[in-house]
Amino acid sequence: MKNKKLAMGLCTAGIGAVLLVTSALADMALGSGYQKLKDAVKETASATAERYESFSAIANMEVRIDETLIVSMSAKEKYDNQNHRKETITTTMDPTGTKEGYTYEDDNVRVFYEPADEKPYKVMQNVYRDKDRPMLTNPFEDEYAKDAERIVDAAVGNLQDLIMVEETDGKRIYAGEMTDAEIPALINAVGSVVAKYSMPSNICAQEFVQDVYIANVDGKAVENGEGILESMVGHVTIMGKDDVGNAHTMQIGMSIQIEEVNTTEIEPFDETRADAERIQTYRAEAEINEKYVGTYTSNIVRETEDQFEKVGERTLTITAIKDGLVIGTYTETKEGESQSYTVRGEISEETPRQVKATYKDENGEEKYMMMDCLTSGTAEIYISLDITLLEDGWTSKNDSFSLQRVF
Repeated sequence: MKNKKLAMGLCTAGIGAVLLVTSALADMALGSGYQKLKDAVKETASATAERYESFSAIANMEVRIDETLIVSMSAKEKYDNQNHRKETITTTMDPTGTKEGYTYEDDNVRVFYEPADEKPYKVMQNVYRDKDRPMLTNPFEDEYAKDAERIVDAAVGNLQDLIMVEETDGKRIYAGEMTDAEIPALINAVGSVVAKYSMPSNICAQEFVQDVYIANVDGKAVENGEGILESMVGHVTIMGKDDVGNAHTMQIGMSIQIEEVNTTEIEPFDETRADAERIQTYRAEAEINEKYVGTYTSNIVRETEDQFEKVGERTLTITAIKDGLVIGTYTETKEGESQSYTVRGEISEETPRQVKATYKDENGEEKYMMMDCLTSGTAEIYISLDITLLEDGWTSKNDSFSLQRVF
């Protein structure tokens, strides 16, 4: 779970950094270059989603704090638009080692990689795939993108001639640099917040707690003769202080390159290979009903450097399910101490596999938990404790965990 959170955090931070560099380049290109660069971004999105039969995108990102390499990630994402196939291979390096990642998707199956398993390639039926929908869509056709474009246009209105636009060998090259004095205050504020809160806590929680700001941005984008951005390189330098006032520097470098246009090939995933196995698919029609009455348990495990150790157990007992109401108890025993809560909740009408329930913690404070039977036919329930309700859903600071039915 920690590795998944790290990858998600890096993805978020990477996307935020790419958007920041793109916005900065757009700002710096306000003169004659601004509209040209914006048109190239739109043309690239349109070509990759709608005109290219296939292509590959290579992305790299590196994060250093005070010159020490914290993490690096590289990814090759291949698209075969004609045959509706997509394949991604990733490599992540951090102080704990190197981790490989793999995903594959077509109209029939989805595949992901769990390196610790004997059969690491997990194959699921692609039940959510709309075969009439392209594998990649043009984000600029979305109404939200049009609104964002208008905001960017307004934000860059007071900048002039901060970029070099050069044409050579049939290509247009955009390159430039901005210091904190030249970066618009809004972009600096938003960008520094993205950097501070999208990074996983184990990367920069201690070093960047106050006076966080973007000190420098530089970037270079190359547009080919067809009006497509074939590569982009950017660097962001962020300054901040720790809780005792010591200054620290974070450097984020990233690059994106488009290649193998109309020559990218993706072979259909071979489900018969010895290191692959078919697993149950998360199905939309799964729902919690009377057959889920019973007891579910899972172990609480501590991971040390060389072993896993059981330190406790979770138990969910559903005593009644009737008229959309779920009643039961949840008990957690860990290292000799036990806590038990009465659970009561209603099955969601919109998502009948979910139950939003209430319980009172050891201090008598009422809290919310989410139960989800996610997968049809497995007698398994996922639980998230101490969730925060939102207008359009919920979120939790805690890990979700699964409990298996006891027969």
